[in-house]
Amino acid sequence: MSTLYRYRFLLGIGGAVVALLTKRYLIFPFLIVSGLGLCLRFWAVSYLGEDKGHLRPVRLITAGPYRYLRHPLYLGNFLIITGLAGYLALPIIPAVVILGGYLIFYYFFARIEERLLAIFPEYERYHRTVKPFLPITAYPRPEGELRVRNGLNDLPALIAVVIITIIGYW
Repeated sequence: MSTLYRYRFLLGIGGAVVALLTKRYLIFPFLIVSGLGLCLRFWAVSYLGEDKGHLRPVRLITAGPYRYLRHPLYLGNFLIITGLAGYLALPIIPAVVILGGYLIFYYFFARIEERLLAIFPEYERYHRTVKPFLPITAYPRPEGELRVRNGLNDLPALIAVVIITIIGYW
């Protein structure tokens, strides 16, 4: 499972290919949903920085979006995929397969991440306080700092969404 975790970005690429192969017509409001997902990803990566994607976390980030969600990148990805699926007007079965598969895989990825983060003493309290995907509560002691440069390192996600949008437009 750790190999699959390491290459989880391929799920998005696979979903995008299926979306492009099955598109019928365009629905622009869904681009707003994808845009919100990109903003959430940018915000999260701006706090996460170099720790993004590492199998050995250096510190527990509890500031920014991590103050409200344990997995803001996963929610951002889900919004991006949902928005693109609607924008490309996927038939219902491919859309359900893509989104359902995403939820199943990322559920397991989230569990792997949480086991890795359990090495930090404050993680237990953070886990009890902050929900994984819905911003219901806020962590009282945020740790971490916003660095826009770190967010800019996530440009491949933005470029992929722009390319899919342009291709979908044709």
